[in-house]
Amino acid sequence: MKPCISTALQRSAMTLLALPLCGCLATAQPDTYRWGSYQQQLWRHFKGEDPTAQIQALEADLQQTQARGDRVPPGVNAHLGLLYGQIGQDDRMAQGLQQEKALFPESTGFMDRLLSRMKGPKP
Repeated sequence: MKPCISTALQRSAMTLLALPLCGCLATAQPDTYRWGSYQQQLWRHFKGEDPTAQIQALEADLQQTQARGDRVPPGVNAHLGLLYGQIGQDDRMAQGLQQEKALFPESTGFMDRLLSRMKGPKP
């Protein structure tokens, strides 16, 4: 049986109406955090590269993130603190761990454990 013209026309019209909806679904959502070079710095850390260069890169990322009003990703301040610990700047290490704890309260247990190990074993 031959489809009537009105049925074919209805299908075409429905297809044309559906196309803009597909375009709406395909739009990208902005990132929640500004990651900067964090992943690259983690890679450099695990390769055993110079912590000073990594600190400089992460500090620059943090400044750009704050200037743009974006959110700092989880782990950046803690990683930065641990890098400071590697070069003997314990005060900056504690500052980074405290900042991580303030931004991400779910990290409190882990950050507190790292901070207590910094201070040495309890008597």
